[in-house]
Amino acid sequence: LLSEIFILEPFWVNFQKETEFNPIHSHSGVFSFVIWVKIPTDWREQHALPICANSNTPAASNFAFCYVAMLGLLEHYEYHLDKEKEGCMLLFPARLMHRVNPFYNCDKERISISGNVRFDISENAMRKERSQRGGKDGQK
Repeated sequence: LLSEIFILEPFWVNFQKETEFNPIHSHSGVFSFVIWVKIPTDWREQHALPICANSNTPAASNFAFCYVAMLGLLEHYEYHLDKEKEGCMLLFPARLMHRVNPFYNCDKERISISGNVRFDISENAMRKERSQRGGKDGQK
């Protein structure tokens, strides 16, 4: 079964208070994910705060992927977070750099679940997968 090849590593729950954040980082494994459980802020309100007033690219409360574009510039793809994203899961390549920006003027916690998925492509795992499908070609 594919569930024997895809292995969910131990995952963790993030509880973030006002001004807390995760700097740019990546993960191990093949895929990583984040599930937003509780988002106490609305990105529109966050981007209107004085701390964002002079920014061309306000990012308060955002989740963002960070990557080097073809011409060598650091680029960002921003996910604007609000209550509509609660319950959503984002699956992405584990080595893709990303960050979680702080939020402001809110005394509630932002809660998310994060984790990593790896593959077990050992001979034993592959043999078990083939036998459960009914042989080398998957036919019974």
